[in-house]
Amino acid sequence: MGCDVCISGDYDGALECTTLEILKCRKPVRCGECRKVVEKGEQYERYAGKWEGEWFVARTCLLCAEIRASFYCDGGTLDTLWDDMRDVVFDNPDFSTASDCFRKLSAAAKERVLEEWRAWKGIQR
Repeated sequence: MGCDVCISGDYDGALECTTLEILKCRKPVRCGECRKVVEKGEQYERYAGKWEGEWFVARTCLLCAEIRASFYCDGGTLDTLWDDMRDVVFDNPDFSTASDCFRKLSAAAKERVLEEWRAWKGIQR
């Protein structure tokens, strides 16, 4: 299950407890990664827990959750996916559509990565 271009999360501290659920929106929520709105009735990932004594809740659209799961070696950090993709993956000469991480994505997730890559490169479509 290796990945030739892999992001390692940069975090310190103690995670005391967590829950990870796929839920259906009862009202629109904003993805913490791409900031796009997940509309009522659509599914999203809800990750909640306690970090160093503080409670947190993170909501992620399913495309960003899939991309995070593919490109992070260690599960990743929250709310940094696209910054990390630009800094670590897109800037890496080993990144291509032939990379192991990219190949395991769904067609929609691949298109989302390419959309962000094109924006990063300044390529008009």
